[in-house]
Amino acid sequence: MVERADASTTSLIDAAALAERIRTALGAESLGEALPEVPVRLVPDPEEDPR
Repeated sequence: MVERADASTTSLIDAAALAERIRTALGAESLGEALPEVPVRLVPDPEEDPR
């Protein structure tokens, strides 16, 4: 819970901005789930010198 420091409008704005930052951070954390594996097959370039 985020509370403003005093009754001023500036404190209310600061508290609202902090609350939004917290909500954004928590939402971004939920996007950090592991992605599914993607199979990759490397094929040598036949025109490349094998040295």
